Amino acid sequence: MKQTCTLLFLFFGLTLFAQIPGKPYPPKAYNDLTSTRFLSPSEENQIEKELDDFEKQTSNAIVVVVVDDLKDMEIEAFADDLGESWGVGTKDLDNGIVMLIKPFGEGKRQVTIRTGRGLEGIIPDLVCIDIIDREFIPEMKNGNAMLAIEKSLKVLKALSKKEYNHSTYHKKGNLGKSTVLIIVVMVILIIVFIVRKGGKGGGTTLAGGGIFMGGFGGGYGGGGGGGSSGFGGFGGGSFGGGGASGSW
Repeated sequence: MKQTCTLLFLFFGLTLFAQIPGKPYPPKAYNDLTSTRFLSPSEENQIEKELDDFEKQTSNAIVVVVVDDLKDMEIEAFADDLGESWGVGTKDLDNGIVMLIKPFGEGKRQVTIRTGRGLEGIIPDLVCIDIIDREFIPEMKNGNAMLAIEKSLKVLKALSKKEYNHSTYHKKGNLGKSTVLIIVVMVILIIVFIVRKGGKGGGTTLAGGGIFMGGFGGGYGGGGGGGSSGFGGFGGGSFGGGGASGSW
C-alpha cells in the first residue's frame, strides 16, 4: 500500500512537471514561449543583458517568461512549478524570482511575480502586489510592454539588492498620491498669490513631479548588443508559493 501511494505521488508529480516548458538551452533570462512575439528582438536582448549582468553581480536570478497557454493551471502554480523545475536561483540561497506574463491566448491577460524562498522576507507578497499594480499594469494598459517589464524589474532588483527595504517602497507609493495633491495645491496658491500681487516676478519655475516614483522609473542603461548565451541563474533554487498576481 505504501509503495502504491509513493508511485502515485511520483506519477502525478511527473505529470504536473511534464506540463511545464523545459529549461531553455542555452540558458536565458528572458524567454518568450508564445506564438506571437511580445517584445522586439532589441528589447529582448536588452533585458537579457541586464538580467545576466545582474545575476553575475549579485547571484540573485530574475527570469522573465512570456506564455500564451497555462496548460489549464493557475498562473501562480504554473510559475512556481516552472521556477522549481528550472531551478531559478542558487540552491543554498533560494534567491530566484520568476516573472511570468500571459498577454495572449485564451482567458484573461495575467502576470505573476514569484519569489524564491530566500527572498520572501525582503520581497513579501504585499510588495509584489504593489509592483504589479503600480509599475506593470498601468504601462500594459497604455500599450507599453517593455516599460511595464522594465519598471517592475528595476524595483525587484533594488529590493533584492537591499538598496531600500520593502516597507519604504510600500510607503512611498501610498504617500505619492497625497504628495502630488499637496504640490498641486501649493502651485495653485502660488499662482493666485502672484496674480493678486500683480508682481513682475517673471521666471519662477517650480521643479516638482515624480518625487517618489523617480527612483523606480526610467530605462535600462546600456544598449541592445547581442543577448548573452550564458545566463547562470539556474542553480537549483526552490520556490514555496511566495508572490502575487494581477490581470488587466
